[in-house]
Amino acid sequence: ITLVHYTLPGGRMHQLVGPVQWLGSDQAVYLGQDVLRPRPCQGCIPDTIPVGREIVLVRLGAGAPQLSIIPGTEDATSVAADPAGDAIYFTRLLDTRVFHLGLAGGEPVQVFDFGAAGIARDVTVRGRKLLAVVGGEVFARSDPSLGTWQSDAGGPMLRLDLDTEVLAPVGDTTSYLFRHP
Repeated sequence: ITLVHYTLPGGRMHQLVGPVQWLGSDQAVYLGQDVLRPRPCQGCIPDTIPVGREIVLVRLGAGAPQLSIIPGTEDATSVAADPAGDAIYFTRLLDTRVFHLGLAGGEPVQVFDFGAAGIARDVTVRGRKLLAVVGGEVFARSDPSLGTWQSDAGGPMLRLDLDTEVLAPVGDTTSYLFRHP
């Protein structure tokens, strides 16, 4: 992991830039992340855990890139660009739902709740198909000084048809666990 430490307008700091999703030729989004370093035991080498904080909009133009936090994306864990280029899909910390949010403003709208299948993350959208890693080996972790984060060892990948809401597994859900496909 290469740390980049940067400060956004308004004073919020991030240590990592998550995967960039293009919204068109002059806009992109990414997951702004921090890095936690919990020690499993006294004297142990600290672990390195990237933790999503919020989604950042990048506007490119003639001058320097303009960075801004997208309101309503606090505790985001993944982001995918809407194919139309004017909205995003995202997941949140320890949440079973996927949300959709227009870049013009407004509140996030629930797209789908995976419910008993488990915590949703690693959302990807292509056309009218949404893929997400859901359930599996993901757990809540909490530390008085570091806060709450999710520990992720992977899970099954599910495909959702956004028009019909038909849900189907991708591959063998009993033998493979996916992370950041």
